[in-house]
Amino acid sequence: MNNIECLILTGNFLTENDFPLEVQKYNKLNEINIDKNSLKKIPKALVLASSSTLKFFSLNENNISDLKHLSKFTKLKTLLLEKNNISYIDDHTLTNLKQLEILDIKQNLIEYLPSAISNLNNIRILNLSCNKLNKIDKEIFLLSNLEILDLSKNNLSNLPFISLSVKRQI
Repeated sequence: MNNIECLILTGNFLTENDFPLEVQKYNKLNEINIDKNSLKKIPKALVLASSSTLKFFSLNENNISDLKHLSKFTKLKTLLLEKNNISYIDDHTLTNLKQLEILDIKQNLIEYLPSAISNLNNIRILNLSCNKLNKIDKEIFLLSNLEILDLSKNNLSNLPFISLSVKRQI
């Protein structure tokens, strides 16, 4: 039982209280998919079990608004948070996600991005579509590995001026 590397619990009615602390025994988890459940925050038991090993975390179509424990997932490469109730991301949430390559937070309620998003140097795909962003900082365009940036269907009325002479950060 301790050898489980991938846990898929999609399409249930689970809340954050439905994960017993015994889940800590799954200390080899590198992929978790708990899409389409009833989570309001990241279950503490999953943080204790997999925060040092998890590389793929999908929490799409829940009711998540609290991202408090997210910063503990330091090995995370893919984070999917589509269709939740996220209105705010603080700097601390993103600070330790230095290996993150894919961040999909489309269809939420986000009005602005924290400055720490400009420190996600490994990010390749950043989907912020269908939120409530009305401003975007120019630093996001300078992320050295960014290949896809989706800002569609927000409240943007202008984009920051980006000089072509500005060198991308390495």
